[in-house]
Amino acid sequence: MAFSSFSRSVDDIWGRHIKRPYWIVLMPGYTPPASLDKQDKDAMWLPTSPKDPRVVWDGFCATALFELIRESLDPAGTSPYIKVVNAETKKIVEDLRDPEIMAMRPIRAKGLGPRGVYNHLVEVLYWAEMLPSGDRTRTIIQDILGDRKDATATEDGYTRSRAFMDEKRQDHDPWEYQEDVLRRAEADEIKLRPLCMFGPAIGADRDRLIRDKDVPLLALADKYTLSHDPLKIEDFRATGRPESYYRAAAEKGRRRREEERKIAAATLRQVEDIDDRERHGSGSSGPVSKDKNPF
Repeated sequence: MAFSSFSRSVDDIWGRHIKRPYWIVLMPGYTPPASLDKQDKDAMWLPTSPKDPRVVWDGFCATALFELIRESLDPAGTSPYIKVVNAETKKIVEDLRDPEIMAMRPIRAKGLGPRGVYNHLVEVLYWAEMLPSGDRTRTIIQDILGDRKDATATEDGYTRSRAFMDEKRQDHDPWEYQEDVLRRAEADEIKLRPLCMFGPAIGADRDRLIRDKDVPLLALADKYTLSHDPLKIEDFRATGRPESYYRAAAEKGRRRREEERKIAAATLRQVEDIDDRERHGSGSSGPVSKDKNPF
């Protein structure tokens, strides 16, 4: 989700020296939120409260970091001790997205396996349609799901791709480089940024995987643009958060198509009525004179 200098992923570790403009910071008083599932593979937390503000992640897009907080640090979005900070000014960056829409964001449930996580992110993708045009959230979630058409569509993706080419990383084996960096760090030859605690890797919780294998997968949104209608906050003001944004969008699309069919059928009936009247005359008595052209 973010091209971070803290990440030890093979995709990121080569760029750990690049400065990032935004940080995720845990403030004194922080404790792991109750909504966080520490067995989730994407979970991140500190076991104890930091004495001073502590940077735990960074990246090139503030919105991506806000989304990372909701997916990995604070699913319910209720902790006042997790902040996004401007790395240069050291000032807190506020999430300026519509609070009403943010209050309806899907919350990552506990106990999800890989299929459940995928379905949750698809729900977030459909929810993000309610945000105004130009908002980055939808593109960021598409990037996570692998449904991106362009690897440079996000700030983190663009920076990673640009730096990768500038540093000629394509000429090196990334796996060998990652292995070498981790070996040198373990031998105290180099220092890596300190990490949070992380949830176990996929496969560590056998019971979760067994439960998850029967979960039906939802479809990726952009492959089914004709089968659903974009959602709007007005759709849910009276009813609140739906059980599924995916199904709500599909149902909205079904209703629209049904209405379009009714309109088309009514229009066809009007045309047929006109044709019938023209075939049988306009109702005047007697034939129309052949000597007079009505037009």
